[in-house]
Amino acid sequence: MVDIFNIIIKILALVGLISLTVITLYYIAKALKKYKPKEEPPWPDEEYMEKIGVICPTGWVYKGKKNGKSICQNVYSIPIDDIGKKKNCYDDYNNNTKDFDTISDWQKCQDDTGNCMALRNRCDWIKKCGPKSNIIDPTKCTVDGTWKTEDAANPYASWIGVANKC
Repeated sequence: MVDIFNIIIKILALVGLISLTVITLYYIAKALKKYKPKEEPPWPDEEYMEKIGVICPTGWVYKGKKNGKSICQNVYSIPIDDIGKKKNCYDDYNNNTKDFDTISDWQKCQDDTGNCMALRNRCDWIKKCGPKSNIIDPTKCTVDGTWKTEDAANPYASWIGVANKC
């Protein structure tokens, strides 16, 4: 009788151990289903854009405000698209400065790009005054394998976080 009793205890212990293992694995699988890896934060992030990125073109230096506009200076003489256009690309040609309307709420402006005049003005400036670039956008390749010449000849300016909204 003792042998049957020991066998029954061992079977019940084995069933209990298997049950605990299955329950543990169930909860682990359930937790793994809920787990999502952290998404890469968008770059540039909102804080950068609010404080730095939206104010001046990339590489230009913020010089303060005048009449509610941000004054940006091309201190490093980053080339702009065309020498003949320089007088249109700068408000003060001799000091290489341009005044841009202030964007106080970047999130709201980028969500409604059609009604954000300050962003549209930046986009116009980018298209008109952007520096020459040696980078050719592969999406502008034609069926016969050649590049659309107008895109290669007049690329957009480098204005991280703004140019992609245009």
